[in-house]
Amino acid sequence: TVISATAANAQRPKLGVLGTVKRHTGVVATAAEPHSTPSLLAKLIALAKNNKSNATTAAVIAVLFLLTGLAEIGGGWLVWQAVREGKPWWWALLGSLTLVVYGFIPTLQPLPDFGRLYAVYGGLFIAMSYIWGVRFDGLKTDRGDVIGSIVALVGVGIALLWPRGGRPVK
Repeated sequence: TVISATAANAQRPKLGVLGTVKRHTGVVATAAEPHSTPSLLAKLIALAKNNKSNATTAAVIAVLFLLTGLAEIGGGWLVWQAVREGKPWWWALLGSLTLVVYGFIPTLQPLPDFGRLYAVYGGLFIAMSYIWGVRFDGLKTDRGDVIGSIVALVGVGIALLWPRGGRPVK
């Protein structure tokens, strides 16, 4: 069942910024024209949201986390370079625009909970920040950096893969 985004009735769904809506049924509808062809990423996201394949869902989650990290770290690094390292002003502008894009990428995630999504992403962000620092800034990591990253990634695994449906913590 596809929910029409142009239906003129009292239960008309409200479209999000990117033109998609998800109702309690888990069905995704778009505001695109009927003859438009969705991108491969849009198809994968829709497939993941409809839980057709665990492998596809995992791949979409991983790619979106990677893109989110690259956008946030890359955007922040560009701003840092302009403000702290004397790079041209347009580096800061480009970094700021990248950070705006970063804000939208997590909305594409098939994961339903904002808090859990950002908590998991935060752990990945720690490890990705160290990798970025080593690659682009010549950071020399020490044992504490490595152990901290491992602890964060173990936390990511627990938060992301923990079986849900148990009793909530009070």
